[in-house]
Parts: sequence; C-alpha cells; structure tokens
Amino acid sequence: MIRARPMSLFAGRLVAAALMLLAGPALAASDLERWFDDELTPWLTETMATHPRFKGETVRVTVFDGEDEHPRPDLLSTDLAAGLETALSGQSGVRVAWKPAPPDFRPGSTASELHCRPPEESYLIVVDTTRVRGQQVRVRVRLLDLGERSWVSGTSRQWSGPLQPRENSRLETRGVRDDLRGRRGLPFTAGQEDLLAAGLARNVACALLAHPADRPSLWVGAHTTQSGAQSVATLVAQYLSRLGLVRQATSEAEADLVMTGERHVIDKDLAQIWIGLAPAQSVDEMPSIRASAYATASPPGRSPAPSPMPPGPAALDEVRFVLLKRRCAGDSCESPLQPALQVRKVGIQRLEVLMVLGDGRLQRLDSQRCGPARFAADGDLIHVPLPPNPGDQRLTVFAIGARTTPAADALAAEIATVPASCDPMRLQDAAARARLRTLQRGLGDFADQIVWRGLRTPPADEIRMAGSP
Repeated sequence: MIRARPMSLFAGRLVAAALMLLAGPALAASDLERWFDDELTPWLTETMATHPRFKGETVRVTVFDGEDEHPRPDLLSTDLAAGLETALSGQSGVRVAWKPAPPDFRPGSTASELHCRPPEESYLIVVDTTRVRGQQVRVRVRLLDLGERSWVSGTSRQWSGPLQPRENSRLETRGVRDDLRGRRGLPFTAGQEDLLAAGLARNVACALLAHPADRPSLWVGAHTTQSGAQSVATLVAQYLSRLGLVRQATSEAEADLVMTGERHVIDKDLAQIWIGLAPAQSVDEMPSIRASAYATASPPGRSPAPSPMPPGPAALDEVRFVLLKRRCAGDSCESPLQPALQVRKVGIQRLEVLMVLGDGRLQRLDSQRCGPARFAADGDLIHVPLPPNPGDQRLTVFAIGARTTPAADALAAEIATVPASCDPMRLQDAAARARLRTLQRGLGDFADQIVWRGLRTPPADEIRMAGSP
C-alpha cells in the first residue's frame, strides 16, 4: 500500500508564509522541455508499448555515468528519468520495474517482508546528460538489453542545445541514489553505521533464507573482528535476530554460526567492510556467507571524527539583519557597509537562504556563483551578505538549516530548483507556488531535521553593525 507522506511542520509553515508573498506570470517551457514532451516521450511510450521486442517486457529508467548507473546523478538527468518513468507507468502494455523499499528492521518485522528476488527488468532506459562545450549540452536516451549487455540499435534519441538558468542549476547539482549506497562511488559515511549494517543484514538474510537451516544460533566473534567493523557486525546480528532468522547464542561453544567482521582500508578515504558467517563446527548443514560494502575510512589509529551535531535539539538561535564592513575599489561603491543576514548556527550542517522580493519574485542566495561575497563564519555566527536591492525593496528572508547529512543533501537538491539572485529568470505566481510545493514534498521526510526562521528587512536606519548588541 502506498501511503502519502505527512506534510512536515517546517514545510507547511514555510510554504504558507512564502506563498502569501508571491504574484506574477508563469514560466514558459524551455527548448529541452518541448523536446521532452513533444518528441521523446511520445516516441518512447509508443515504442515500448507496440514494438514486438519490448511489448510486455519489464523496463526500468535510470541515469548512467559512462557504462554503469550513476550513484550521484545530476538533478537534471534525474528529473528527466522521473518524467519518463511517470509517462511509461501510465501507458497500457508497458511494465515498469517495481523499486523495493530499503530494508526496515523495526520491531515486528519479519523475514517475509524482505525483497530477495533478483531484479526483474529486461531493459534499462538510460538517460545521460553531458556538457559538450560552452553552454551547449547533450541529453541522450538509450535502451540497454540486460540479457545481452548491449545497447539496442536504432533506439537512441538525443537533444543538443543551451539550457535555461534553472536547468543549468539542476545540471550542476548532484543528488544521491540511496539505493546504490555502499558502492565504491557512494560509500557509507561516519554516522551511517546503522544504514551500513541494514544493507549488509539484508544480503546476509536473503542468503540465510535460501538455506534450509532453521533459526541457527549465532555468536559474534569479537576476537576476530577488526577495528571499525565490530559495531557493524553486532548490529547485523541484532537485525537478523529481530527478523527471527537466528537465535543469539550465549557462548561460542554452543553456537551453530560465528559472525566475523573485517575492515580493509583501500586508501586514506575508502575502506571495505566485510561481514562473514561460517559454521562454528565442521557441520555441512550450516551455510557459509559473506557480504561487503564500501565505507569512508578514518585515519589509522583514530576513531571517526565526532558528528558536528551537539546533544539536544538544534535550532537557529539567532537570525537578524546586520551591516558588514566591505572594501570599495575607488569610487565603485557608495557605502563602506553591506547589508547581511547574521545567523547563529548551532547544530546546523547546511544553511540556505530564500528571499521573497517586494515585487513577489522568489529567489535563493547563491554566494558562490553570484559573488563576489561569500558566507563568512565567525565562531558560531554565519554572515550571509545580501545582494543589491534595487529600489530599496523590503525583503522577506527565510533562513533554512539542515541538522543531519541526509537532510542537508535533500535541502541542497531541492533549493537548487529556485533561481539564484543573479539569474535572469523570474519565478513568480503559479511557477513560484509550484516550486515551493515541490520543496515541501522533497523535505517531507525530514520534519524533525529542518529548522528555519523568516523575517522582513527593517528600515535601513534600524540595522545595526555586526558585532553590536
């Protein structure tokens, strides 16, 4: 059963506050969007539904990097792949592969909930986007026969041309394929040991289900477990026990199976974690299983760096407008002071800023691209220089913070769809409201990991210098 995600308190209030400030015309379709809607999608849906080779076959849409799936695809390719999947899912005669949910080892879970069957798709519909030269971009869609491991001739379509600013922003922003987490290109990171263990436990559990042994007793062999893998091995054992696949042995002598963990450093930033199950005795009826995944490596002899998250709840303790001193080249600036947003960043891994201008435009601050000003840190304080404000319009500013790495990744991906302050594109009215609702949906899973505060610029003579009480 598909359940709708509840709207987070953050998303609901932020979207409601921003929508009240927006007005203006909707955006026209880009050249890429017209090609996608008028040429690519009709051709692909008809081909998959009527061609004898593909009719009735199961397909999956994905993004490639070279000759394999991309664990960190650009968001433009991801958007196109999602659009094709939606179109194919609504087409009679086309079977789109089901995407199993990540393993869930909550209390009450059973082994029957695991998806252990091999992938059912026969073909991959592959999207890849490449910047050819300058502003020219190539979008290519091809079909891969998984049985033959070869590209299907005559089934390639491509578009070339310049992108609109919002599309360029999506192309330059990377997302994360959590279903590919654990591959070399997307290793698990410090603080994700539970996710690493869950992925390994699923592989081990599926191997156990294929074996006739009935709830063997398990012992975690701490004396053979190398540094960095002990906690992962212990978690894997707990997950298997919760599924009812094994019993926890009270000693190694009475165990049917012994679990070991190994950590092999590949280089200074990468390691492989191996989990092994082997018979405690020379018993032919017991299985021998090994599973592995990549994880980031810590320097030898040191434990992983502590999380920047302090104990207790995090919040944007202080958000206010201040004036910063700035340098002026000759007579090129009229004032030595620059308005900025001051944020006391406590327990925040990523900070983003949205603005609603007086004329109703929705923009985001992108100090790196729209510079020359950049975020400046002073202890717990972050100073975010604001762009020039034509006509001294009153701004409404939303400072949005992400408390965890998954929330920070989601926030970065979603915020990139809003035009930067230096983009010529105008995002107003229906287009702005739609973009905010997309932001809401994208952050809906992180209700307790996102904090924000909104405020309106005060009159210029009420803004104090940074550092003043």
